[in-house]
Amino acid sequence: MTDPMIPPAVPGVDVATLAHAALPDGISPFVVSQIRTAVPLAAGAALTWAEHELARRYGWAPTVDSSTVTAAATFAVSYGYYFVVRSLEKWKPALGWALGYPSQPTY
Repeated sequence: MTDPMIPPAVPGVDVATLAHAALPDGISPFVVSQIRTAVPLAAGAALTWAEHELARRYGWAPTVDSSTVTAAATFAVSYGYYFVVRSLEKWKPALGWALGYPSQPTY
């Protein structure tokens, strides 16, 4: 039985090498995927930090554990950032830079 998640073997092609083959600018698809994952997380963390600073400055205090609020807010903001940029990137590919690299990795 074959696993549908594993691509079929292609004679003469090493899948591990193909997955890490450099793009025309010399960056491997693996590195591109890591960049495009890390940038939205960093943006979400930065935006959440800014929100907490504004809340602290203006006296708003959450009624639940602040680490829970921070974790939930970081996830929501990071995912929202990624979702919006990926959606807009379909119409304006240059917006890919907002994810750290202007194109999706190709494997």
